[in-house]
Order: sequence, then C-alpha cells, then structure tokens
Amino acid sequence: MQISNYEKQYMSILKNIYENGFSDGVNERTGVATKRLPGVVMTLDVGKEFPILHSKKVAGKTAQREIEWIWKDMSNNINDLKAHIWDQWADKNGSIGKSYGNQINQPVCIYTDPLNRCPENFRAYENQRDFVRYYLKEFPNGRQCTTTIWNPSQLAQMNLVPCVHTCMWNLDGGRLNLVLCQRSGDFPVGVPFNTTQYAELMYMFAYELGVEPGILTHVIADAHIYDRQMNGVELQLRYYNMMEKIVNMECTKDQITEIAERIYFDKVMYPDDVIPEPKDLVDAVFKALADPFPEFIIHSDNRDMMSYRADDCEITNYRYVAEVSFGEIVK
Repeated sequence: MQISNYEKQYMSILKNIYENGFSDGVNERTGVATKRLPGVVMTLDVGKEFPILHSKKVAGKTAQREIEWIWKDMSNNINDLKAHIWDQWADKNGSIGKSYGNQINQPVCIYTDPLNRCPENFRAYENQRDFVRYYLKEFPNGRQCTTTIWNPSQLAQMNLVPCVHTCMWNLDGGRLNLVLCQRSGDFPVGVPFNTTQYAELMYMFAYELGVEPGILTHVIADAHIYDRQMNGVELQLRYYNMMEKIVNMECTKDQITEIAERIYFDKVMYPDDVIPEPKDLVDAVFKALADPFPEFIIHSDNRDMMSYRADDCEITNYRYVAEVSFGEIVK
C-alpha cells in the first residue's frame, strides 16, 4: 500500500492553504471570499505515476473530453462538448467568446534560428496544436515550443479569461516534459481536474511523437479555496488522514474503523455530502491504497492523436475513497 507522490504534494498544499492561506477580503470578479497562497508548484513524473487523486473522486473521462474539446476540436462552443462544465459561461448560441479552443486554433510562425532569419529557418504552423506535433518532431532539442491561450488584445472578447494559459513543451532523454502555467486555481475542484487532463494531453502528444511522458511541472500563481468549499476540504483532509495512518501503520483496522465512525457520526457537518457507512468507508480507503497505481491507456494502434477520442482511452486501476462536494461552482 502506498500514497502517490502527486497526492502527497497536492494534499500538503491543500492543507497549507486551508490552515495558513491569506484571508484578505473578497475577489473583485467573483465577490466571494477565499483563502489563498501565491506561487504554488507541483512537480510530477507522469511516466511513473499518472496523477489522479484517490482521497476524492476526479472525473478523468470528463477531464479528457474537455481537453480534447480545447486542443483537438479547437472549439469555443459548448455544443461541441459532451460535458456541461462550460454551460454557465456560454451565450445563447453556445459560444464562450474568443477563449480556449479559439486561441489554440491561432497560427504560429517562427524562425527556428531567430538570429539567422532566412527562408530555410522559417516555419509556419496552421495552429498551436500542430505546432507542438510538428515542431518537436523536426526539432527534438528545440526550446521554442511554447503555446498560450493568453491573448491580451482579445481578453475583453472572452466570456471567461483562461485560468490555465501557457504550456512550455520540450523533449529530454526520450520523454516529453511540460511546464504548465495557471494564473488562478480553485484548488479543491479545478486544479486536480486540470492536472489530470494535462497529464492526459501529455500522453496523447507523447504517443504521437513516439516518446514517453515525462515531467509535468504545474505552477499556480494564485491557489485558493473558496469560503463555501471549507467543509468539503475538511472532509477530504479527514479521508486523507485515514490513508496516511494506514500507510504509516499508525492504527489497527479497528482504530481506523473508529475514525470512520467519527466521520460518519459527524456527517451533519457536511450537509452536501453522502458519507459512506463506516465499514464501507474503511473498505474504500484500503482499496484506494491498493497497488498498482492508475495508468492512462490509449487503445489505438494509430499514433495520430486526431484518430481517437476519450472513449478510446481509459484510466486503469483507479480507486477513490468517496465523492466530495464543494458547493456551487463560483462563476
């Protein structure tokens, strides 16, 4: 039994925000109070551990559908997305403005040697997705493969400005690495979703490039917990505490059952959550800790990332303790 390095990093940050985050007024856009910390970083070896949380459920298939909507479909219309996570930001026609997929669909023109601008060094790519695919195939040691959906001249035309906004891609030792930059991160809900989906995107690009997924460095400029999410965070921390006690052999199974019973009888504190019965909760925690770690599998012999979709992929061995509610999504 073991806890992934990703989960340890994530839960340490979540606890730090919960206990020590700055509470200095409400956000000007949302009008909602938060606890927050600046400059949060997680560094994950995606090839060794696929990053998806076990202390609560993360919708991995939905995460992949959204990242494909952005990067494969290059769409900014919710009618092209099976999930409903963008519905409240869309206009009557389903558009979210010049955001996300609209920006991935912008062309890229570069000189591969900026100091020697000759026709032989000029490259034009139809969109940012193809920039990653074809630039890294031609220049495996290249250092210019940066994509961004943060377009300052068009922010006013976006229904919601991007949270995750910039990706820096590179190959090193036969592995694809990604530095992922996020200006604002709803840490209980949005950040785990984003980490998982960009790990999925790494796998898809790596599969096409014929390399392995490597290091994902996820940087969040403003990592926060909304005031309405505090109960859910506390519940997830209690689930994770059970996981730690089992892995560190600090409790017998009977003592773990007592902890589960206390959580169950405290369920009035978590009105939005369905707390599993004590025996079921203990079983779920042990299953969530069982080997092996989850893996992201692409069930396609065709390495072209445009030849398959989320339903052709799966996250194997994924087990979680329980679903956790964090209240209404902040618009």
